[in-house]
Formats: sequence, C-alpha cells, structure tokens
Amino acid sequence: MKTLIIATPSAINESYVGKIITKLDELGVSILGIKMSSLDIHNLSKQKQKEKNLQKKKEIQKALKVPCVLIIAKGGNAIQKGKEIEKIFGNEKVHVSQNLEIAKYEIERFFKKKEIFEYEKIKTELFK
Repeated sequence: MKTLIIATPSAINESYVGKIITKLDELGVSILGIKMSSLDIHNLSKQKQKEKNLQKKKEIQKALKVPCVLIIAKGGNAIQKGKEIEKIFGNEKVHVSQNLEIAKYEIERFFKKKEIFEYEKIKTELFK
C-alpha cells in the first residue's frame, strides 16, 4: 500500500522535514520517492492579484517561493501511519492522502514513473 505524504511549506519553514522522515523510518515505512515542488501556485497567484493590502501581497509573494516536500511512502498500512505523523506534526505541516484511490491519483499527479523506486530493504555489507 502506497500513500503520498506532503511536508508543507510550514514544515519546511520550521525545519520539520528531517523529523518527518525519521518518524516514517521509525514506523517501518519505506520511501519510494521524494522531491521538492511548489504546489498551488496558481491559486496563490490569483489570490495575490486580488489582494489590495500591500503587506499581505508581500507575504503571498514570499509563500510562492517556499516549496513543499512530496514523499511516496509504502509499508504496512502507509495511510494509517501517515495519519499518525499528521497527528504528531499537525495537518498544517503534513498532508496525507485520505484513501488508496486518492493516494493513487495524487502520486500519479506529482510523480513520473521514473521517479518512483520499488525496492526491498536488504541486509548487506555493500552499503557500509
């Protein structure tokens, strides 16, 4: 079972990304893909155009520059484990796909097939 976990710009601003990845590892979840990306730029750009307050316009401009981190997680019940992470860090910092159907859609939306790595963890001396 796979899910998409998004570390939001808020998580990046507060240096939570490493903690989120560590927690995934502690929960026995494998990372099949990870990358930084900007999300919702279209909506923020439209909001910026409509905004009259100069200070708020500047804040929106700064927000447009902060990316998020997209993570494909797999293992056990990845969605449930992602929800645990969402509870720990808060939904303003972490987004997790609601169900398998949405996870499939979100993964296909944000990742190309060549960016997803299916593998099994192995015990070996090769990586030492």
